Amino acid sequence: MIPVPHIYGESFYVFGLGKSGLSAAVALKRSGAKITAWDDKAENRAKGTELGIEMESPEAVNWKEKSALVLSPGIPHTFPIPHPVAQMAKDHKVPIFCDVEFLFQAQKMSPIIGITGTNGKSTTTALIAHILKTAHQKAQEGGNLGIPALDLAPLDGVGTYVIELSSYQLELTKTPALDVAIFLNISKNHLERHGGLEGYVAAKEKIFHLVKPKGFKIIGVDSPLMQKVYTENKSAHTIPISGFQEVKNGVYCYKGVLMDGSREIMDVTSLPTLRGTHNYQNIAAAYAAVTRLTDLDPTVICQGIRTYPGLAHRQELVGHVKNILFVNDSKATTLEAALKSIDQYENIFWIVGGQAKEGWEDVSALLPSLSRIQKVFLIGEAAKGYEKVLSPHLPCIQSGTLEKAVELATKEAEKFPGNSVVLLAPACASWDQFTSFEHRGNTFKSLVQKLLTSGVA
Repeated sequence: MIPVPHIYGESFYVFGLGKSGLSAAVALKRSGAKITAWDDKAENRAKGTELGIEMESPEAVNWKEKSALVLSPGIPHTFPIPHPVAQMAKDHKVPIFCDVEFLFQAQKMSPIIGITGTNGKSTTTALIAHILKTAHQKAQEGGNLGIPALDLAPLDGVGTYVIELSSYQLELTKTPALDVAIFLNISKNHLERHGGLEGYVAAKEKIFHLVKPKGFKIIGVDSPLMQKVYTENKSAHTIPISGFQEVKNGVYCYKGVLMDGSREIMDVTSLPTLRGTHNYQNIAAAYAAVTRLTDLDPTVICQGIRTYPGLAHRQELVGHVKNILFVNDSKATTLEAALKSIDQYENIFWIVGGQAKEGWEDVSALLPSLSRIQKVFLIGEAAKGYEKVLSPHLPCIQSGTLEKAVELATKEAEKFPGNSVVLLAPACASWDQFTSFEHRGNTFKSLVQKLLTSGVA
């Protein structure tokens, strides 16, 4: 846990006691701050009480005593409307932070790499940390990925933090602490929380406000919108990256080869856990970050890339029996993300559905990839909507639940004369039937394992 000694004796109100909020409340209390907290869910308040955190309802807070409101990033403070507790803090001119801010304040001596983007930020975060650890360097990864910021170990200048940053976290972090800031890509997501696409892009661009004066900016340029972001934020230490095109003075993958400027680094086409141009961009980002921050030899970095094991729920290979490969890409919560998986395989029996997100009904980007898909198995709230837009192009089967979809998809794949893939790439959020995309992915893996062990597949 990260100690934050400079806040000793200050008073903070923590609102939202999920994973990051509870972590912040405990860490700040142990650092000597006076902490009161609240969560709208009784079970979360009970968890806080068990850990010695004093509960205080928002109506009872004396805002004149508070140094800051520590707000869980998932709670709106601007759009679509501010949560009442955020509005109270604003009315009393109390600053609003999230847990990442305190990590940045407390670990200024440690190099920090921050990663954001709509897609790929978790993979890039984990890949960078893996490269560093493979090279026997200390590294801690977390933030929006996995471990909350203040639950990481203190490095105190000996080692690197690799922090995934969501748009919500970026809006609530102020201290310029990043030695490297990576902005991978942008597509429609969370628009209601940012007042539209322009607000979402602006929230992501806040990562550049967190860069130290001599820090590096690494920016993906694989879309017109990201080319605009690059142009508007370009400075002496800015590096463009790409997953498929040549980029002047950048790091990029072109025709399957990782390039640093004009220098060939490695062939990336045979990496089983980093397939596709979207992952090639992640490789370019990781290579650019590690080479600019450290003096590691490129051969050492390449070894880290080659041995990267992949993340759960991101094109995760679950099992392969007879002619069927089962792939878990539960993290693909948008159609754009799902398409990245679809483009890696042939003869796909595709499981789709859940809680629809922005842009779900626009399937135009999918049309060039239709020949890869044999049948679609629809689940969750979005099942009827997706059937409406997909059935003119593909045979669709209403499955209802993930369990039924796996059963039906497996039976259909068994009949296929050749190799086939049962792919969970839902193109939807998970909250209609599951607690998280991890819960959905783990359920899929459990169902597949039952099939494999029973010999059904």
